[in-house]
Amino acid sequence: MIVLNRPGGGLSVLGGLGIDRVPIIAHSMGSHWSQWFAMGRPDRVTALALLGVPGNVLTTRPPLALRWPPCAA
Repeated sequence: MIVLNRPGGGLSVLGGLGIDRVPIIAHSMGSHWSQWFAMGRPDRVTALALLGVPGNVLTTRPPLALRWPPCAA
């Protein structure tokens, strides 16, 4: 099963589907939110696979080409 969520949308998905524990595969900001979820609810996550650099982690930034046109960050 593949479940796509926006921020805050996944808080009720597992309970709504009656699923207790899941492996999570995520990318970019999904990786960021998945890490928070896994740290806060390790009993609900069986595995965590992060593809690429998690978005907004510490001081990471996307490559210049993805930040164009420049914006205040």
